[in-house]
Amino acid sequence: MIIFTFITTDDYNLRQIKVLLFIVSFALFFTINALFFGDESMDKIYEDNAVFNFLFQIPQILYSSIISSIINIILKKLTISEEQILDMKKEKDQKKFLELSNKIKNKLKIKLIIFLILSSALMLFFWYFISCFCAAF
Repeated sequence: MIIFTFITTDDYNLRQIKVLLFIVSFALFFTINALFFGDESMDKIYEDNAVFNFLFQIPQILYSSIISSIINIILKKLTISEEQILDMKKEKDQKKFLELSNKIKNKLKIKLIIFLILSSALMLFFWYFISCFCAAF
């Protein structure tokens, strides 16, 4: 994620969107991990005198990783525009190029608006949930 966001050479994605995706992904992984820590998990940690019991945590690690990855893939589909830009660059005919560029521009606008609305709603939920989680535990 860090390399994809900050270390790029020939990338046709918007840097600001990639940074926003990085922030949302980080918050997503953090929140999904917190979702799997409940009373049972906290009791087990307390009973083990705060020693990390890896075997007990494996299902939580797997579930949170899978769920976070699926949501992150959906968010990436909404933001990544490189493939469409490369398709547009391959077009040689001027008329088709203009048609294709307008179509791609409209699709990207819609996708980015959906991403911004979705990421704003998710960030509000993440903030609320993590605040409640930290207050309770």
